[in-house]
Amino acid sequence: MDLPVGRITLPKDVVRRAFGEDKVLLNLATGHYHGLTPTGGYMVALLEETGDALETARRTADELKTPLETVTDDLAQLCEDLEQRGLIVVERV
Repeated sequence: MDLPVGRITLPKDVVRRAFGEDKVLLNLATGHYHGLTPTGGYMVALLEETGDALETARRTADELKTPLETVTDDLAQLCEDLEQRGLIVVERV
């Protein structure tokens, strides 16, 4: 699975909520949600900041001292799951 290419944003109806260390993304318009581990929450915050999946993967790998390939695989799956639920939008180029 590949990282999405294009600008990534959260729709205006999507909110993040914390439950202890875990976070949830919730689309208020559709009711779709996705639970996030602490690492997933970190990656979503970086996606909001950078808008770029590859930059998010690189920064996550560097910060967590994890191989880039591992982070890339995890982030690609996370992005696919979130996009399917309408929790992120990928403006593909």
